[in-house]
Amino acid sequence: MRAVLVDAITCLSGRGIKPSHRARVAMQARAWIAKRGRESLFTFDSICDALELDGERLRWMLLAPRSSKSTQRNDRAVESFFMTVNVA
Repeated sequence: MRAVLVDAITCLSGRGIKPSHRARVAMQARAWIAKRGRESLFTFDSICDALELDGERLRWMLLAPRSSKSTQRNDRAVESFFMTVNVA
């Protein structure tokens, strides 16, 4: 489950994705993160629950509008968020 969440975050960042696919992949990741609900095992909310993460906080951190100055700060906040979580 953690791999699904990490993949979505990677898709948002565009790292390792062909430039011609970045916009579409990021849009799909944003839509998955933004959708609320627990109707399946692999929804953002279900995965956050299983990993004992604060889904609303993480959602806000990932989807917050980004300026060039806030991008690095927000990236560090997401990294810090994951560092504080003990995921087995």
